[in-house]
Amino acid sequence: MRWFAKLVRINLPDLGEGTKEATIKEWFVKEGQRISEYEDICEVFTDKLVAKIPSTHDGVIKSIKYQNDEICPVGKALIEIEVEEDGVGNAPAQAAAPAQEKKAAVESSSSSSSDEGAKPVGRTPLSKAVEESNHKALATPAVRSIAKRHSVDLSKVKATGKDGRVMKEDILAYLAGGDKPKACATVGSTSPPSSSGQVKMAPLTGVKPDDVVKKLTGIKKAMTKTMTESRSIPFFTFQDEIDATNLMQLRQLLKKSHKNLTMLPFFIKAASIAMTEYPVVNSHFNPATDEEGYIFEYVLKKDHNFSIAIDSKDGLTVPNVKRIQDKSILQINADIVSLRERVDQAKLTAADFEDATFSISSVGNIGGTGFVPTILRPQVAIMAIGKATKTAKYQEDPALPEGYRFVAAEMINISISADHRILDGATVARFASRMKELIENPNLMLISMS
Repeated sequence: MRWFAKLVRINLPDLGEGTKEATIKEWFVKEGQRISEYEDICEVFTDKLVAKIPSTHDGVIKSIKYQNDEICPVGKALIEIEVEEDGVGNAPAQAAAPAQEKKAAVESSSSSSSDEGAKPVGRTPLSKAVEESNHKALATPAVRSIAKRHSVDLSKVKATGKDGRVMKEDILAYLAGGDKPKACATVGSTSPPSSSGQVKMAPLTGVKPDDVVKKLTGIKKAMTKTMTESRSIPFFTFQDEIDATNLMQLRQLLKKSHKNLTMLPFFIKAASIAMTEYPVVNSHFNPATDEEGYIFEYVLKKDHNFSIAIDSKDGLTVPNVKRIQDKSILQINADIVSLRERVDQAKLTAADFEDATFSISSVGNIGGTGFVPTILRPQVAIMAIGKATKTAKYQEDPALPEGYRFVAAEMINISISADHRILDGATVARFASRMKELIENPNLMLISMS
């Protein structure tokens, strides 16, 4: 059997959540290096997650298309690798697959109709032209072997093969976080703000020799996009203070058996319980507009999926805790711990960011009694939680001649920014008052839990 060499492109896969591009964070390979199928080639950032991209073939890297901190569009080639195939154009043990089975999250060079403007990749002397890379429809045992190797539940993998067969590429796309259900094209999608919502600034001038110019990359660059989009939301901010004395005492009691328990899960659960009475707070606005250019509908979300602001060495990220309405405080706390660990390990996936319905940002462990938070589209509200401060609180006491006394209290300030197109001040005030009642009376919160 005579073997030929062929160049194959490994493209940036669709990572989900409407991602159109990603920033290269780190390369794990170099040109001339031999790599194996499933070996990680690089790590990339989007405005939602960090993901490692695996190789789809065994071969030798011929070229790397992007440098660190450069942006690669979805569908464009990250690298080109040289692979071997037999004299009839097939890789070993690989059969020609139907056209519909060739569409995968990680594509080879010839699938590159999405790779518009790219120059054709040349053959090595053993070949005539760049041919389409075949994608084999793996038999069930082979697919299960790959899934077992990577601890993947096949029922959660989106199949692109004929008759619903799971392909090798489907497994790779799942590992990269890219085969999760996409958000609806209209509701819940993030569209760029109108030109009228942005102010064009003159180029920066007056940079002195001793000044240092730093480029925004990765999560920080993505945050500029998210915050710019948020400027288009007409919002108001509701503020209040909560007596968390009883809750802090309960937490100290529970910490004897649950050492990593924080205050945050209690606030999250209290907000979720209050949302069952005021469900409009747990909404997405539809960015579609009517003939006059105004939004005309919103969606009441069934699940309470709260984005939690987490500080990391790469910047602020906001994965979410799912289905809070069905979870206990300890389960919520465990989910937060897991998210923090995966942020530190750069192991978040697109699923960790999908379908967030409300956001909470807490600076209690850093400092600051309060701040005005910025709403994340398409959500309609976000809550900020400040640090607890010990305060002398006025309390009525008929037993005393003066009729009152001052007691020590642990007070926490909250701020809720709300989209005024969907929410009004009275609704937010009632929602916050119900949440406050639950936090100040934690036994009542426990009784209210389903």
